[in-house]
This record gives sequence, structure tokens and C-alpha cells, in this order.
Amino acid sequence: MSNLHIFGDNNQKYLYFFLIFCILFGIFFRFYDLGSAFMFRDEPITFIGGIKLHYDNPYDGRLWNYEHPAVAKWFIGLPTRFIATDYNEILQIPTNMYVWLYVGYEALSKTYVAMRLLTALFGVLSLALIFLITRELYGTKAGLWSTVIAALSFDLILYSRITFYETYLITFFLSSIFLYIKYLKTRESGKRILYMALTFVFVTLTIGTRSFNPLFIIPILLLSQFIINRRRMKENLLFIVLLIVSLRIVFFHIYPPEIRDIAQAAHGITSLGSIMGFSLIQEIMIIFSRNSYLFIASILITIYSVLRVTRNNEGEPRRTISLTWIKESIKNPKPVLIISIAFWIIFLGFGFSRYGTDARYLIILFLPLFIMAGKPMIKMAKNKMILSILIILIIVNMYGIVAAFPYFGDYSNFGDPLWNRFVGTHEHQGAVRNAMKYLESQGNPSVVTSEPNILIFYPGDADSIPIPNGKRCNPSYIEKLKKAEPYVVYNTISPDNSNIENDMYTCPAFRSLPMTLIESFEPDNSVRLYKITNQ
Repeated sequence: MSNLHIFGDNNQKYLYFFLIFCILFGIFFRFYDLGSAFMFRDEPITFIGGIKLHYDNPYDGRLWNYEHPAVAKWFIGLPTRFIATDYNEILQIPTNMYVWLYVGYEALSKTYVAMRLLTALFGVLSLALIFLITRELYGTKAGLWSTVIAALSFDLILYSRITFYETYLITFFLSSIFLYIKYLKTRESGKRILYMALTFVFVTLTIGTRSFNPLFIIPILLLSQFIINRRRMKENLLFIVLLIVSLRIVFFHIYPPEIRDIAQAAHGITSLGSIMGFSLIQEIMIIFSRNSYLFIASILITIYSVLRVTRNNEGEPRRTISLTWIKESIKNPKPVLIISIAFWIIFLGFGFSRYGTDARYLIILFLPLFIMAGKPMIKMAKNKMILSILIILIIVNMYGIVAAFPYFGDYSNFGDPLWNRFVGTHEHQGAVRNAMKYLESQGNPSVVTSEPNILIFYPGDADSIPIPNGKRCNPSYIEKLKKAEPYVVYNTISPDNSNIENDMYTCPAFRSLPMTLIESFEPDNSVRLYKITNQ
């Protein structure tokens, strides 16, 4: 390996071999046994949304889960183009009828691992981009440190293993930043224009992944362009033109007004003021409670490196951050400034909106923190005591990943306080797991259910709850259930169907059967167990 000289002496060489091993360890757990974990509550929604965009169906596929644009959905559903199975039941589910997610469980059982696999590939690509961006700004060693922190992040591992839109957002966001940095650092005019054009290809994909979060890429690039590149007026004009083209493609074609308006009305977004709020305190708490203890250490090291006292040429103390330093940074800006701009825009954007209280949204905020930590980690690792502490934290982190497998959504640095939860995600998954344990204790009896996880993962006999006008909503099937007296595992996914007796989306004859509520399962009571009684 002729490039080993970049690592310095033998001790440093072994250190960076260890860091490479840590990255490979994190990559392994993005792929290992992807089919083992129960689906998160929103996963069947994203699975079905992806499938609907790739096959003809009675409903416009973009309208499924219409609060988000279609780009991530399209990528999620792409593997199903190569899997032959009957998708008809999924395609017949009306727009946003999430209460009937379980109807298409047979197709989901054959495709969910493939869709998770593509997401895992995007998760690894995001690690490569974190390395490339950090290397462009701070060098190879810094790139390895930043990538280790990201590779061992519980949050990034989680999102690489489940089919939420976040991993696609992360990958396209980082691609935009990387190409923009290449544009800033390239001197040749033709290549600069090429990198700028490619930047906006990925800006378009970024904005098209999901609602709200991707929009941060716009002020990040605008502010960076007119600070770092303010003297190139022709390029700035082209920059604005490409941005307008990108926004038009997203908001008039990928996510047209007739769909966007429905989504905004459904979420009560009527103006900029309707998304405002004060979430700064909760946001800071979430930052320190997520990812890993190694991540916390990297934040503290970064803060110290920014605020530490240094010496000037005359040997007098001075702070790294000073008014003079700020003026000089603005006067002679460098591409590295874009990472600071990204952090502050995202941090303040969430801090003064109503979205900064959910760890799921803040995943994009962690990206500049991973990247910024690379350079100060190199300096601190030269101190043997600090390096020893960092290695211990890495080992603890790796042990925690093994122990948490495959339910990384349960992890937090400091327990599970309310402000730290992934709202609407791992709570439901935990309830399903508790329901499954109860059924196991009863010898895995026969069940009918509206919970996709039970239909896919349950080792006993499981059938789906009949829906109105369905082929099993008939007297003979209902009489069969009455005689068999199975358990009913009920998913309370809709606010209108928290009780099965009032659920208008199930077969009327089925919900009129005499049932006894056995238990509602923690942590969120989203899964309820009934027993049909022949009385």
C-alpha cells in the first residue's frame, strides 16, 4: 500500500487501520440480516408508496403519502421492478388509506428486504460522501475520523436499515454539498460550470425527497455562493437561473401545486408563521442524546478547538474566534465556510420552528457536525490520554451496536425521555414486539390481525382482518371465526379506529363478533389484543 505514508509513523498507521476497521464494522451492520427487524410504523407506508409509483393503478401514485414529494418514494420502490409477485391488492388500496396497509402483506413479505437493501446501499454511499467532503476540506485523516463517527452512529445505522425517506435525503444533500465544494475549488471554467450544473441536479433530487427538511439546502447554497463566490457575477447569475430551474422542476412537476396544496392544508401550513415555534432547548437536548457517546465527545472536542486560546506571532494569547477572525473569514472566505453555514442555518432553522422537537427531523443537522469534527479529532488524538479515551468510547460504541441489534431505534445516550423519542416510529415497533412475546407465551395460537408485522413475522397461523366488501366479508367466513375463537391483534393506526368495535374500515360482521379486550401493549398502546368468544 504505497499511500500509507499519509498516516505518518507506525503507531499512527495502526490507529488509522483501526479507524478503517470501525468504518467497515459500521457498514456491516447496515446490511446484516435486514429482514430480522419488525417494520417501523411508517415503513409499510413508504413501501406501498414506492410500489405505487412503479406500477399502473387506479390512483395517482404521487397522491399516496402526499405530504412528501415523489423522489425518495420512486427509489424505494425501484427494486420491486425486478421482483415478480402479485401487487394488485396494494395497487387497489385507495389514496392514503393507511388503515388498510395490511391488505398487501403478501407482496410486502416478498419485497421489503430488497427495498431495505437499496436504502442500506444509499446509507453506505452517504458515508463515502462524508469522507469525500471532509477530505476535500481537511484532508484524508480528518475524513477517516468523521466517517468513523458517522459509521458508528446509531441513528445513521437505523436509517440505513429502514425504508424512511431520510437516508435518501442525506445522500442527495451530501452529494449537493460535495459537488458544490468541487465547483468552488476548481479553477478551470468549463469544469466549474459542469460541477455547478451537477450540483443543481442533486439539489433537485434533495428537495424532491421529502417535505420541509430538504429546503435548508437553498439558503445554505445561496448564502455560501454570495459570500464565498461573490466576485464572479456571471457565475452568480447562472447560479440563480439553475436554482430557479431546479425549484420549478420540483414544485411544478415532481410535486405540483395540486398535490402540494392538499398536503399543506392537511398539515395546517398556511404561511411561514404557521411553522414557526421555539424548539431550541429541546433541539440541543436531542443533539447530545443521539448517535453515540463518541459523537458527544466529538462535539465537545469541536467546541474546544473553536474556543481554545492560541498564541499569536508575538507569543501573546488570542482566541481562535475573535472579531478580527470573523472579519478576515468574511473578507477572504474559503470553501470550508460552507459547513459552518450549513450547521448554523439548520440549527437555527429547527430551533425556531415547530419541527425541532423530533429527533427524526434533526438527522440532517448531524451531518455538518460529523464533518466539522474531523480536523479537531486529529489534533486531540495526538494526546495519548485523549486518544485512549476515544478508543474506549469507540469500543463501547461498537459493543452497543451489537447489543442493540436489530432495534437501533430504541437507543439513546441518556435513556428514553419524551423529548428524545423518534415520535411515531420505534414506539409502535416496541408494541408489536410485546404483542408477539405475549402470543409466544400462549403457544403461538391462531390470530387474525390488521398489523402487517404479525402477518409477515408471526410463526403461528395468521390471517388478515376482512375489510368491507372484501371476499372474506361473508357469513361463512365470519361463522368460521366465531367457532375457531382466534385472537385478534389490532393495529390502531387511525385516530378513528382506536377501538375495533367502532372501526368502519373493517367488515361490519367481523366487528360485531363478541370480543374481549385482553391487553393494550406498551409503550404507546398502538397494538391491542382481543379474543373472540363464542357466546
